[in-house]
Amino acid sequence: MNGKARRTTDYLDHMLEAIHRINGYVTGLDRQTFDTDTRTQDAVIRNLEVIGGSRTEHPAA
Repeated sequence: MNGKARRTTDYLDHMLEAIHRINGYVTGLDRQTFDTDTRTQDAVIRNLEVIGGSRTEHPAA
């Protein structure tokens, strides 16, 4: 695997990991609970930033 392909795989892995983390944070929460749980909100927002950052840094972006 060349360097560009490896970087692409790394970016996609980061995005997938962030998606899995978000899913883990919100599984079992209803909207009302999420709306009042600022710690979970912060965790979800941070992982959305990771997804956005990986998308922005991706060589094909």
